[in-house]
Amino acid sequence: MPKKIKNQLVFSDAKFAAVLLDQLLGDATLRKKMGASGHDYWKNNFTWEKIVLKYESLYLNQSA
Repeated sequence: MPKKIKNQLVFSDAKFAAVLLDQLLGDATLRKKMGASGHDYWKNNFTWEKIVLKYESLYLNQSA
């Protein structure tokens, strides 16, 4: 999404965002693909098992 940055403030293009959302609403295949992609990303990065491994890795690397 295009952004305009001025004085460290970020401004989004609301009209462009509306066009993208309208396209997404009209494309069931894309919605399904995005949903599956989001679920896969969660499953690979944010389950408790994955989080525990990341904390354990941080702890072990700090202790060395």
